Amino acid sequence: GGSISIESSQSAISANDVLAITGADITVISDMDAIHCENEDLTLGNIYIESGTFDLNCAGDGVSATGELTIMDGDFTVRTAGGGADASMKGLKSDGDLIIYGGYFSLETTEDSIHSDSCVTINGGVFEIYSEDDAVHADGMLTINGGEFDIEAWEGLEATYILINDGVINIYGKDDGINAANKSSDYEVAVEINGGELTIDMEAGDTDGIDSNGNIYINGGTISVNGQSTIDYDGYAEYTGGTIIINGQTVDSIPNQMMGGGFGGGPGGRR
Repeated sequence: GGSISIESSQSAISANDVLAITGADITVISDMDAIHCENEDLTLGNIYIESGTFDLNCAGDGVSATGELTIMDGDFTVRTAGGGADASMKGLKSDGDLIIYGGYFSLETTEDSIHSDSCVTINGGVFEIYSEDDAVHADGMLTINGGEFDIEAWEGLEATYILINDGVINIYGKDDGINAANKSSDYEVAVEINGGELTIDMEAGDTDGIDSNGNIYINGGTISVNGQSTIDYDGYAEYTGGTIIINGQTVDSIPNQMMGGGFGGGPGGRR
């Protein structure tokens, strides 16, 4: 607990094994990471945040763990910008699994706002995200079980396997709204939607609302996609339930327009 205010040319708060934060009020201005935990041991380098208020402005990552990053609750304002060409400027970042149970997150980042080299699971929370790269990125599996998301990004959600079970998700995308791309050989390349309310609005041009380099499964939820190329998949599609609205018109199958881009990745920055 308590209040901490730091202005630093290095990582402002740093640990090696485990960093646990409960009920703190933390303000940081840093030329590197704001909160950082690093260890060569893959079982360490973990960050656990129970609660608190975080105002983080940095030229590196807002919160960075070489292990796992777990957030139970908290109020997070994270701004990343101004780092060098080799700097990582992500909002919440982990090499291991990244799990969010709840909280409020205002994230404005030069690179991915929420990023894991492994898997991301979001069970709840309120997210206001502006990213010049991906809003939420997992190399492995991205699971959304709930939460409210207001996203403007180069790509909204990106992972090898994207599983959406619930939540209210609004995305304005400049490349792909939702993109399943082959980032990990441990997972099928696919988008699976079982519930929730998704609204995806795409910028004009070579863009896709939902782009799977593999398969698409829609079993529930309400999905509204607006754009020139709304849904694009390279594999096959299964539609067993839910409502699909394409440019204002309800459809009874998953269209495949195959007009948009790509293989994932933003306009620049480190992956």
